[in-house]
Amino acid sequence: MTHHIFRGLWVAATLLLALCSCETGVFSSATPAERAVDSFATAYFNYQFATAVQFVTPESERWIVFAASNVHQDDVDSVRVQPQAAHVDLDEVVAGENDTVGHATVTVSDYFLMDSIGQVSHYRSADTYRLDMAKRHGRWLIHLAAPLRPEKEG
Repeated sequence: MTHHIFRGLWVAATLLLALCSCETGVFSSATPAERAVDSFATAYFNYQFATAVQFVTPESERWIVFAASNVHQDDVDSVRVQPQAAHVDLDEVVAGENDTVGHATVTVSDYFLMDSIGQVSHYRSADTYRLDMAKRHGRWLIHLAAPLRPEKEG
């Protein structure tokens, strides 16, 4: 099973590596929870799934593999011609230093939404997402219980 996960991630990473060399919007004064949310969301919404998986709980990896396995060549082509990378704004991060669970709300702008299996992703100007978080071994990680869906569409 683990072999298939990493094989799927390798395939997705190979396809998507050339898409975007965008850097995460991590800022030095951010809390560890804010950096985790920003790093995950920036990678995920720019189809950099091999990077995004580094910021999720182990049980969430399957949803990253699922997203990566549903990327089509038309999706790759759409993202490749975008003049800029998807942009992530942290609206709210609720995760205290002594907490073990938290959540964040982010607004994602100028990105491609994959919302139907077998269908090409489509451009979205902005949507809001809620991300659940868990602190594991002193590190904040995103916890996915299902594929990401917009909470509030722009």
